[in-house]
Amino acid sequence: MDKPRVLVGLAVAEDVMEVITQSCDVVAAFDAQRATQTELDSAFSEVRGALIPSTLPIPNSYFDRYPKLKVLSNVAVGYDNVDIPYATSKGVLVCNTPGVLDGAVAELVMALIINLARGICQSDSYVRSGSWSESHPISLGGDVQGKTLGIIGLGRIGRTVASTAGAVAMRVTYYGTPRCGDWEVAGLAAYR
Repeated sequence: MDKPRVLVGLAVAEDVMEVITQSCDVVAAFDAQRATQTELDSAFSEVRGALIPSTLPIPNSYFDRYPKLKVLSNVAVGYDNVDIPYATSKGVLVCNTPGVLDGAVAELVMALIINLARGICQSDSYVRSGSWSESHPISLGGDVQGKTLGIIGLGRIGRTVASTAGAVAMRVTYYGTPRCGDWEVAGLAAYR
């Protein structure tokens, strides 16, 4: 049986590409965001599936012009680049990668919180400016341990942020799920 032909429209890790090529015939692998319309038309005309960045808009005309296309996968959480009802009406399954960035977003939130509490960026600028000396020491800022973090919305990312904040002994209060409408002070166990 022939492997389905697919477009890989963004850079993927080598091990991911190996998995794709075991099951599929990759007919085009390029940065679809920077591709010309001619390159996109050529690639889409040959494939049953496409793995694309969510920043690449897919016009409804693609579903009309490329009847072989059956699966369109965004490497992101959202679908803003595709008209889902129209794609579905044309028999195209649109996929995404939910949860793929939850940890990264939570880590960046915590990095920003720690940066604000400790003044890391300001201290870095101060030292680089040449103003630092023993007689003008750097402020170490304040602790995050024991402080309260308020989270609005306790979905996938909110729960991951809450769990991460618990790892540095922050108290977490939230508004939203799981008890919509209530403010709660929650322990780490509520997020596992």
